[in-house]
Amino acid sequence: MKDVMIVQGLRQGDTAVFNELLRKHRPWLKKVLWRLLRSEEKAEEALQEVFLRLWQKRRELRDDSNLANWLYTVALNFGRNELKRINRNKGDLLTKEAITTEERVFNKYRHYCIKRAVEALPKNQREVFTLGHLEKVPYEQVATILNIPVGTVKSRMFHAIRRLRTLLAKHKEVLLHEM
Repeated sequence: MKDVMIVQGLRQGDTAVFNELLRKHRPWLKKVLWRLLRSEEKAEEALQEVFLRLWQKRRELRDDSNLANWLYTVALNFGRNELKRINRNKGDLLTKEAITTEERVFNKYRHYCIKRAVEALPKNQREVFTLGHLEKVPYEQVATILNIPVGTVKSRMFHAIRRLRTLLAKHKEVLLHEM
């Protein structure tokens, strides 16, 4: 079904069209939100908000709306706002559960180092890196989602990767540690 027909169905309140859209876009949107929020529960809540917002705004959609880009943008904006809220209430980044084996310690620390390095990226680089590298979204679509030129996407990706290499260099022994 083409986006024009989907938009028209949504505007008319066709729940079958909405459910089909939900089925089609839910999996990858949830991955995007999980990568951004790093929480299954938060990603699920955010996903529900994205689709609720779609239903509430369905009458405002234009026939030429690209629904995938619209959903990406709403999800990204909601995720950003949720991250701001989380960061205001941020607690301890390390889990408090007991670590039982050396391998588990190294794996957790690796994950922690990488997560912290990605979080340390400037917001514009982190968004491009998350979408382009972690989510494997093509640069052209990343550009559309973030409303920036493709060249800017490439530049931000280059700088993000270069910065990650620098940030992770001091953890080289741990990152390359083998059991």
